[in-house]
Amino acid sequence: MSISAARRRLTRHLRWPLVAATVLVFAPGRSASAGDPPPPRSGTEPPIWTNVPTRIDRDRETRERIEPPPGPPVEPRLVIRGDARVVDATTIAVDGRRLRLFGLVPVERGRICDVDGRFRWACGIHARAALGALTKDRTLRCRILAVDPDADTVVDCLSQDRSISERLVEGGWAELDTDGRATPALAAARARAERDGRGIWSKTGAPSEDR
Repeated sequence: MSISAARRRLTRHLRWPLVAATVLVFAPGRSASAGDPPPPRSGTEPPIWTNVPTRIDRDRETRERIEPPPGPPVEPRLVIRGDARVVDATTIAVDGRRLRLFGLVPVERGRICDVDGRFRWACGIHARAALGALTKDRTLRCRILAVDPDADTVVDCLSQDRSISERLVEGGWAELDTDGRATPALAAARARAERDGRGIWSKTGAPSEDR
């Protein structure tokens, strides 16, 4: 065999491995790596995540609305501008709606306070007048705390940036809620009123002016 024939035969044997290697390296598309997801197989759903262009079948595409997480609860607000009517020592009415101040028990209008058996005075009337003094011609900013169709709406109201409930108790014109819903601030206000002899705790009779 001549040298030329031997070279042609050797070249023919080496050509096929080189062609196969060329097909593997330069095949159309991007070569797969260890971290790539496998391509979708025929008849299966496309992958959720892919790093190669993927055709989407719009007829089979489904979408689901994800609701945003709930935010903090918003307490209803109520602004009363000078049109509140006093019902009792802890309740006002606005547009026919009765609003009861949070954490309090009213002093009954007909209550008579007895000062050591020495004299008696109409503390119930004074308690009702105290609420009128705090609400008449005032702008009240209230939070609605409880709504019951069979009972008064429970509110916590501010007048001149102070809690009306706290001011009534501090003046001795209301008792604390017997169900234990009074706050520590109201309990402290009641203790001060009794200590200082204010309102229904007075030892000298009716005050000269409402506080």
